[in-house]
Amino acid sequence: MNRFKIVFLACIAFIFMNCKENSSSSSKASMEMVDTNNELLGEYSTQPDGAPEFRISKTKDIYYGQILDGGKWSDPLEITSSNNKELVTLFGDNMDNHVITGLTNSETGFGIFKVDSEFKLAGDKMKSDYLAIFLFPLEVYKL
Repeated sequence: MNRFKIVFLACIAFIFMNCKENSSSSSKASMEMVDTNNELLGEYSTQPDGAPEFRISKTKDIYYGQILDGGKWSDPLEITSSNNKELVTLFGDNMDNHVITGLTNSETGFGIFKVDSEFKLAGDKMKSDYLAIFLFPLEVYKL
């Protein structure tokens, strides 16, 4: 496992294990995009066809993120729909139009996004349609 991946997974594990669910923010989530977040439900890996490393789930109208650590899923972290202002802040004016949908937790900086084929990460087109963010963006693959 390369050092970049280890640091990424350690940061995600720390965040998911140390954050409490904040249910008050979900009902007030800004929704400037069409709700296509169901496309984000599922398990993800940093490698194509790799083992699951985190997942996105939904209970009623609330989305959650969890990581797999030591064979067990972490406590769920509530994530909400990204709005256009967040997208511009994260990706700039040129790339925000290439984000199809996204979920974030503003307290932790975690985000998961579905992007179109024109989205570029560090100037390069991605091989995957999905991008996760914590401290830095990382291409991820939906399993």
